[in-house]
Amino acid sequence: MFKFGDLTLERVIFEVRFHNGYLYWDNCGKILRTLSDKWPDLVMREVSPERAHLQFGEAEIDMSFSHNRMGTHQDYPKELGLYKKFTSDSYQIILDTLQISTLLRVGNRYQYILSHDDTDEVIEFLKTKGFFNISEKIRVLGKKITQPSVRFVIERDDISVGVQAGVMNRSLEISLPKPIKVDMSAFVERGISIDVDFFSTKIVERGTFGVEEFITTQEKNAGKVIEKLFV
Repeated sequence: MFKFGDLTLERVIFEVRFHNGYLYWDNCGKILRTLSDKWPDLVMREVSPERAHLQFGEAEIDMSFSHNRMGTHQDYPKELGLYKKFTSDSYQIILDTLQISTLLRVGNRYQYILSHDDTDEVIEFLKTKGFFNISEKIRVLGKKITQPSVRFVIERDDISVGVQAGVMNRSLEISLPKPIKVDMSAFVERGISIDVDFFSTKIVERGTFGVEEFITTQEKNAGKVIEKLFV
């Protein structure tokens, strides 16, 4: 039905979680200044005792951090070079300042979509891949099942993989005053959604972990997972 290259990467997400980042309350301003010196296009969206939320440049990379987590995400990235560099720098500056040496959890998530107008065809395709086994006992309860989805975790020693897939049917409603216009060309209303989430299952020592290398590796692994399961 499709090749991996047909999919659109709608969102990429990176997150680390940690304990004892209490220096957040003492050093939030210092972190913001250091980040802004290196990335002048950084804009503060929200700063509070709970978290700091920032956005970087035309790429609109969102970044937030607090006393127990740091994360970034970007919607519809054309390529991940800038995302990886900004995420790595932010991670380094924040965790160095907070004096964090171990990570409770590291995650890197890829949310893909594929436009397809015929929901029944999408359901049949996913059934042929072995994900939906809808019995006749269920069918007698109604006319048909319209938005099935599946979620499972592939457990591995260090990095496990969460996979979600299903029929996507949604709408986008935006009300803006004239003459403001919004580019909605990339927004997909109907089709397939495939979500691949890589996350650590053990404590990660910072000295053994590189952000750019991790994202590069999991981006390739996301393609392998999708091609193995769906293509």
